[in-house]
Amino acid sequence: MKTKPSIRLETEQLISYFTYESFSYDEIIKLVKEKFNEDINNLTKMNIDSGKFIINLKNGEEKDVPLKEVQSYARHTCHFCDDLTSEYADISVGSIGAPGGSSAVIIRSKAGEEIYQGAVKAGLIDSKNLKDVKPGQFLVEKIGGIKKMKCKPVDLTQK
Repeated sequence: MKTKPSIRLETEQLISYFTYESFSYDEIIKLVKEKFNEDINNLTKMNIDSGKFIINLKNGEEKDVPLKEVQSYARHTCHFCDDLTSEYADISVGSIGAPGGSSAVIIRSKAGEEIYQGAVKAGLIDSKNLKDVKPGQFLVEKIGGIKKMKCKPVDLTQK
């Protein structure tokens, strides 16, 4: 059996993901029960796409609610973060801007570029420029701008 080669990192690099909001496990269980009237154990997948929070059930059914209806379940601290794409990472990965079934990747350092190009050359990933796909870079920038604009200020005077 032939396996694909792996990439060995010589130094520490940070690979992170895009995140608008995250949810604790307890809040996900609550969200699934309250918004979909489902048990978490009946799910095969959760996804956010086209402004909707989507669940897939073991029976093949798919259900969704508008994303704005699940924001109250997100971690409180997410509302103070303006960083959609993990701006300090060498490589950031997420679904925003990528065609369905793909990931968008942002490279921010020489080390990140070397790792990414190594994966491409090894045949581990297919690569297209984010500017050349739909919805593409435009959507990453739009959603990133919304997150920055909606970010709540930290009030250090509160006790």
